Amino acid sequence: MYVALNYWATATFKDKQAITLNDKEAGCIIISSTITGIAEHIGTLNKYSVSITPVIRLDIKEGRVRVTYTVQNYDVLSDVSGGWLSPTDSNKSTYGDSKRKKDDKTNANLYDEQWEIARHYPFVEKDPQKRTCAKALVMTHAYSNAIMDKVEEALKHGITGTDDDDW
Repeated sequence: MYVALNYWATATFKDKQAITLNDKEAGCIIISSTITGIAEHIGTLNKYSVSITPVIRLDIKEGRVRVTYTVQNYDVLSDVSGGWLSPTDSNKSTYGDSKRKKDDKTNANLYDEQWEIARHYPFVEKDPQKRTCAKALVMTHAYSNAIMDKVEEALKHGITGTDDDDW
């Protein structure tokens, strides 16, 4: 089981730093990889592109696997010139370039924020970014379900479904 999940993790997450712990003796694999643009929203004055960096922990013990999927924050790229009330200008189309490099100040209309999930909708009812957070929560949950399905598939059938000894 460990070998199958390790193979799946290295094939799925191409970022070389995605696998942060790989301990066969402890039966533990920890993966952390950024998913850019998981949700997008155009508000009245701003546009938002939300990314997440889930921590996926796979614990393998006694023929069983426990998957723990944790997301603490939304990484948000805000475009203060991009809401539906903002003037439209094709040269200002900066939305969707997702997370920029740290301290990139090339466009004063774009700025990065980190929203702690526990301080936003649905955990806080009166949230000014309610729609953005609702979209992000739904897509984060959908991504977690996809990860669970992929882990199950990798355990049952390997990565391609034809990973067996009869070749």
